[in-house]
Amino acid sequence: MTANRVYAMSAITALTAQNTTGVTDIMEVSPKFLAEQLDGIFTDIYPDAVKTGMIASGELIQVIADKLTEYKAGNIVVDPVMVATSGARLISEDAISILKSRLLPLATVITRTFHDRM
Repeated sequence: MTANRVYAMSAITALTAQNTTGVTDIMEVSPKFLAEQLDGIFTDIYPDAVKTGMIASGELIQVIADKLTEYKAGNIVVDPVMVATSGARLISEDAISILKSRLLPLATVITRTFHDRM
């Protein structure tokens, strides 16, 4: 990526314990820690584009939506990873409605995989 002058930064939302047969645990970061990660990104090297991935809880989705709005982020790709390849659910039921109301309206592009159904 750097050969093409593309530099990636990340904000971790969760760690998963999983293998090819399933997900055994999801450990989310705190909303405060996620907010601090996003502040660190946006106040250092302002991103030309943003892509989201797995966000398991509504509270974390709200933090991301708030920060994207606060920093007037553009070119937002929302990739709502909701189901693992093994079929295990990766997002809480209440988070889906928050995803629809808070994050999807900010998206420039929304992706969906075969397993992910809203």
